[in-house]
Amino acid sequence: KKELLLNAGMAEFREVRDVLVTLGVWEEDENRDLLKFGIDTSFTPSQMDEARRLAGLALAGTGREDLRDLPAVTMDGALTRDYDDAVSLEMNGEEICVGIHIADVAHTVVPGGVIDCAARERASSQYLPRRQIPMIPENLSEDALSLMAGRDRPALSLVATFDKNGILLNYRFTPSVIRVKQQLSYQEVNKIYAQQEDLKSLYTLSQLLRQQRMDRGAMSLSLPELDITYEPDMTLSLNLVSQDTPARMIVAEVMILYNWLAAKFCRDHQIPMLFRTQPEPKEKLPLDEKGYVYYVFQQRRKLSPLQIQTTPELHSGLGLPEYTHATSPIRRYLDLVAQRQLNGFLSGGGPPLDEEGLEEIRLYVEPILKNVAVIKRNRLRYWTLKFFSQHAEERFKAVVLDELKRKYRIVLKDALMIAELRRQDGVILKRGQEIEVRVKKANAWDDMLALEYVDEVA
Repeated sequence: KKELLLNAGMAEFREVRDVLVTLGVWEEDENRDLLKFGIDTSFTPSQMDEARRLAGLALAGTGREDLRDLPAVTMDGALTRDYDDAVSLEMNGEEICVGIHIADVAHTVVPGGVIDCAARERASSQYLPRRQIPMIPENLSEDALSLMAGRDRPALSLVATFDKNGILLNYRFTPSVIRVKQQLSYQEVNKIYAQQEDLKSLYTLSQLLRQQRMDRGAMSLSLPELDITYEPDMTLSLNLVSQDTPARMIVAEVMILYNWLAAKFCRDHQIPMLFRTQPEPKEKLPLDEKGYVYYVFQQRRKLSPLQIQTTPELHSGLGLPEYTHATSPIRRYLDLVAQRQLNGFLSGGGPPLDEEGLEEIRLYVEPILKNVAVIKRNRLRYWTLKFFSQHAEERFKAVVLDELKRKYRIVLKDALMIAELRRQDGVILKRGQEIEVRVKKANAWDDMLALEYVDEVA
């Protein structure tokens, strides 16, 4: 490759990139990782033909429990189009009956089929700034299998009953037909939950469930999610979206509940499953005067690695004795595999895969998931650096994470991004100290950010 570049009179890759952009082969902000990892960004004609055929079969079959009268709602981001989970709540005297309904993708997308193979190759949908790459074609993910309001849809529902103190009394899984009554955004739920009894009760229950997990050793290490917006003049803005609002807490806790009970159900009934586990952390740090952001970044370093395995074991981060992922079969391939295992048992036909078969799928999919995580992380960093390139010489707040020999490692609070800061003569900084830095230069394409110390934050 280097010889080809030299023969073309180009010594650096940047020159190649400029030529490709000029010719219109690449966009100005081309995502090189998609090319590097060979990620398919569209579906072939044969895959689309199969998707159209499957869309017509989405509600075929019998034996589903009719739950269409339940007051099911979806809660998602304002731009969401693939609705794969819904929740309902009904009061029965002093008891609370919660329904968590997951789109039954396994009913339609069969193992070894054209769409299944495409989904396995992608392993996950990708939600990147300015781009979405679905795991399965949009006519399925955003229409025929999506839990759209007013449409009958197949689901795999968890019906769980609690007392007024949030103690689980009983639960069951059932293949169902549901009809979502409302499609709500997180923002809408946050505005109306206090006036709507069902949403208010869901929020209260989610608080109780979270506290139960915390009492069992779960760790709260949530940070705001970085949202990048693009103005008409092509300038960028960064917004940190809190993950602790009522709407997001409801969704997080009911999905954790579903995944925990799915894992418990499989353990109790000896159903082969891919479980998510996490051993106890190497050390639990105190939250002290250095602040929450410093604490979270330091504590995350002490966490034990997450593992996917066929043996149910502790998930220390969530404070649960067993755990799996089964709530996003539209978006995550291993969730689809988990749903097939549950469906197989509930139908009486038996789960389609034994532990050996699950392990084969894990070994195939896990490296792809790691690549997907790299793509997401790099893409967020790319656009964040582009933001900083538009704000040269401006000041930003940061927290010192580490003192190294010739530099400090810091986290920029506006982006929650780790960066490096060169040591300056006469300036001695301490871990946990909040400071101001100035952007001297930033280049997203070259993955470069140069900062200088300005002052300590009082």
